[in-house]
Amino acid sequence: MKIYYFLILSILIKTLGYSQIPVLNSRPSATAVLYLDFDGHSDNSGVWDNWGYSNPIVTAASTMNSSQITEIHKRVSEDFIVFNINVTTSSSVYSAAPSSLRQRVVITPTDNFYNNPANGNSTAGGVANRGSFGGGEIACYAFENKVGYLPKPISDLCSHELGHTLNLAHQSEYNASCNKILEYNNGP
Repeated sequence: MKIYYFLILSILIKTLGYSQIPVLNSRPSATAVLYLDFDGHSDNSGVWDNWGYSNPIVTAASTMNSSQITEIHKRVSEDFIVFNINVTTSSSVYSAAPSSLRQRVVITPTDNFYNNPANGNSTAGGVANRGSFGGGEIACYAFENKVGYLPKPISDLCSHELGHTLNLAHQSEYNASCNKILEYNNGP
């Protein structure tokens, strides 16, 4: 009977498209590491306590399949190619890097822990603690449900949130009187 349930579960998993996360590295010789975490995470860094979120923050595994993970990895790697940083999908590569030279972005299907309309966060596609790169185990997050579960916008979210961990702010738009008129400058 146990074998029967195992076979049904195996068929169901294959049918839903879930697969093993491919091990990908953009620059294996680099000491600094950006980890694309697709397998769920429990963040007990405590940093989110300051904002009123539960500790630990537990997030589900991504819904992305192997080819989508590969596409996301490729796109994020291209964004960071000019830096001596290894973009990886390997938890062991991340764990082997010095904590002062690594950052995790969790790709998770829902924004349940963060986007609470009562807190005014209902539209955020992701979240990061600005300047947290190398600050221990403070993860940043990309929420698949906010961008239609599509690889390209998910990779954009990952790069965006990783940029915040590197202390980058939004490029806002200002008028001639130096008053901010838009949080995001959409360019010419």
